[in-house]
Amino acid sequence: MTKLVPIPNLKGIKNDQRVVDEVENVTLLFTDMVGFTEFSKNVERPQQVFQLLSKLFSKFDQIVEAKNVYKVHTIGDCYVVMGFTGKVQGNKRTQVVQIDEAYKVLQVAIEMIEIIK
Repeated sequence: MTKLVPIPNLKGIKNDQRVVDEVENVTLLFTDMVGFTEFSKNVERPQQVFQLLSKLFSKFDQIVEAKNVYKVHTIGDCYVVMGFTGKVQGNKRTQVVQIDEAYKVLQVAIEMIEIIK
């Protein structure tokens, strides 16, 4: 379950608490596939759209897990990743930790580009 929800949020959900995150200095990656809307309009079968996204997002998920970053969500062709995973709590997130999180997100972005190529 912790792959889907950061650990602090999971604890709150299990205890029937409302969980609202407020985190500073977080690196986010938003992907948007150029030409995707046009592609999806012109495919012969709608399954082709699903198959393409499924294949790409499955590979993206593997990278996210390997680099230890957090997948926030996917909507359509948008895939959102965050460096903060909740494993290092608030005041323990030093500048070094924040830089490491940002670096991991950049590594994910570079590997995503390679997959798309």
